[in-house]
Amino acid sequence: MLLEVALLAILLWDLYFFLNYIISLLKGCMVKEWAPFVSIIIPAYNEEGNIENSIIAALSQDYPNFEVIVVDDGSEDRTFEVASSIKDERLRVFRKGHEGKARALNFGLSKAQGEIIVVTDADTLLHGSAVKELVRRFYDEEIFGVGGQVRVLVNSFLERAQDVEHLRIAMFRRAKELEDLSVAPGPISAFRKEALEKIGGFVESEVEDYATTESIKKLGRVVYAPKAKAYTRMPASLKTLWNQRKRWFLGDLKHLGGGFLKGWLFLILGDFIAFL
Repeated sequence: MLLEVALLAILLWDLYFFLNYIISLLKGCMVKEWAPFVSIIIPAYNEEGNIENSIIAALSQDYPNFEVIVVDDGSEDRTFEVASSIKDERLRVFRKGHEGKARALNFGLSKAQGEIIVVTDADTLLHGSAVKELVRRFYDEEIFGVGGQVRVLVNSFLERAQDVEHLRIAMFRRAKELEDLSVAPGPISAFRKEALEKIGGFVESEVEDYATTESIKKLGRVVYAPKAKAYTRMPASLKTLWNQRKRWFLGDLKHLGGGFLKGWLFLILGDFIAFL
């Protein structure tokens, strides 16, 4: 009986958000047609197998005014060489010591010429209209950040399951966070450069996308751009997936006020379950 009640509750919950999603589709999104110069920043660390496709996708944007900045964060493989082999006047490739993603992004920010800063990952492919759709959602001067829709590059059942998860997240964001996004995701987000400079750049954190979004929201609004899509690689094994979610959780604890005991209890129980 309890199982049936739980399943019914889940079904009704999903139905509620699905109806809100449909209503949101019917209403549409507020947009502004403009074309400021955009800087696409791609931080990379040991991504020699992915960086070329990521750069090509970025350079293939259906948008008139942009540059692509790749920051090799001290890779130990051929990431820098692969990125540097691509010849395009819109592309600039830099190499620095390994200091983490946030500092790589801030290095790229210091080199950026764009009014709008678009961020993506080295294992991510931006859809051809991603930049255009991100920029269109800066329809108001009080909007300082925009997040897009993350989908998963699927090659296995586990990756398919994660893609379904991200599709559900996308539906929720369209239904409930269209004009007040909780987090502009790392694989596809955009910010006004002046706003990033006001908060001192991207926030150094295990969850720099969430932490940066929270800081930006102290200045103004962050909204969702459902038509701006990026396809990213996700963990292909349960162990890797667990380690990813553990990192996300511990990063969130610092920003959500999670206590010391709560964090360690999560780690102990989670690691025990993960290796059963």
